[in-house]
Amino acid sequence: MTHSFDSEVAEKYGILEAILLNNIYYWVEKNRANEKNFHEGAYWTYNSTRAFNGLFPYASERPIKNALKHLREEEIIITGNYNENAYDRTLWYALSQKGLSIVQKCPMEETKKPNGKGDNVRPIPDNKPDNKPDSKPDNKPDDTTVSNDTVRSTDVQRAVDAWNSLIGVKHVSRIVQDTQRYNWLKIRIRDYGIDEVLKAIGNIRDSPFLLGQNKRGWTITFDWFVRPNNFPKVLDGYYSNSCQEECPQPSGGRQWQ
Repeated sequence: MTHSFDSEVAEKYGILEAILLNNIYYWVEKNRANEKNFHEGAYWTYNSTRAFNGLFPYASERPIKNALKHLREEEIIITGNYNENAYDRTLWYALSQKGLSIVQKCPMEETKKPNGKGDNVRPIPDNKPDNKPDSKPDNKPDDTTVSNDTVRSTDVQRAVDAWNSLIGVKHVSRIVQDTQRYNWLKIRIRDYGIDEVLKAIGNIRDSPFLLGQNKRGWTITFDWFVRPNNFPKVLDGYYSNSCQEECPQPSGGRQWQ
């Protein structure tokens, strides 16, 4: 099979991001032409990370999930949930104004809105995905996604309290409220769920390496923890109790002399 992507998008955002964006754009445009899957002023397509993995077998589910998150954090795609069944957590995808300007290669101010009828050049299609955008959604839930983009304030506070419970453990500092760092925290909760965020914070408590027992005396900070490239490593136990001096030395935390 042949898969296509924009080399400029791949250079700026990543190869897998470019491949996924091309696929999403194709199905969004197909649904626009067929006037299907129109919600809240935009045309959508949907797929689970498991189905994307079946479509692109050279990429495992975790890199696919991270690439989709990257596209969302760069505000190239937007997500929603328009499944008929409440327990179906398969995510839906549409292109943002920025995303349309990228795939159509035109300035953002000249890009039509998602529900516009612009004469767009169709990308070369990939093979049809497992979850067909023109058919009824698959009711099988995808455990790697969150049902919507809203984050409860109580969940944010639970995460903040869990982090602040580390105070007194080595040199971990209390969170000072800041819009940007709270936004990063909300994104982590949205993408992984509050239970996984709390698990990751628990992994910090069990990691001497993250608490300063390393060659540089480096200690984790909240800003470092909530970054998209760092959080999955903490969650997966990359800096576990068994990891000491052999762990790669991170940057961006706090070093104590």
